Amino acid sequence: TKDINFDLIVSDACPEMSGIRQRDIILSNNLVCKIIDISFKLLKPGGNLVLKAFDSEELNNIYQNTLKTFQKISKFKPMS
Repeated sequence: TKDINFDLIVSDACPEMSGIRQRDIILSNNLVCKIIDISFKLLKPGGNLVLKAFDSEELNNIYQNTLKTFQKISKFKPMS
């Protein structure tokens, strides 16, 4: 298998929203975890990942675990 290593991965993936906040957060967090797992395999050392997610306490836990691999995590919330 040939290794593929990217400098940057951008994900605009979003689960289908139900309007039920807790359900949507769970679906979003599951998707975020899958995207992070895939990025570990595809990014060069020092590579960057940009993704969107619903802000939640669970997401903060995901970020803390991800800091073991990524050097830095930044959150950005666009104006609504």
